[in-house]
Amino acid sequence: MSEQNNMKKIVGLDSRYGFEDEQFVNFFLLVQAKANEQGKIFYIDCGEGNIALIGNVLAMDLSGWLIDQSDAQEFESYWLEGSDYIPDKFTKFECEEEWYLEDDAICINLITF
Repeated sequence: MSEQNNMKKIVGLDSRYGFEDEQFVNFFLLVQAKANEQGKIFYIDCGEGNIALIGNVLAMDLSGWLIDQSDAQEFESYWLEGSDYIPDKFTKFECEEEWYLEDDAICINLITF
């Protein structure tokens, strides 16, 4: 299976959001791991700046949704259509991701409102 086909299977990221950029995918996997620690899945909406290349990782602040794993299938069906199609009931799951360096390690904060 090609690398691009593997990347298409990353939950919370699809072709609209640049999965062809391996350095960004490396970062997104860190974000997803942080979400998974909380029993959730992060679905990206857009980049918010604070961009830096750190080794083989292209880090940036992101906005999106932090969705309970039990709601992920329903949410993803809307999300794949585009953010304009996401029902209001998911508004409370909007999330901002901010990253920072601490002791040369990338740290991820997931901020909900």
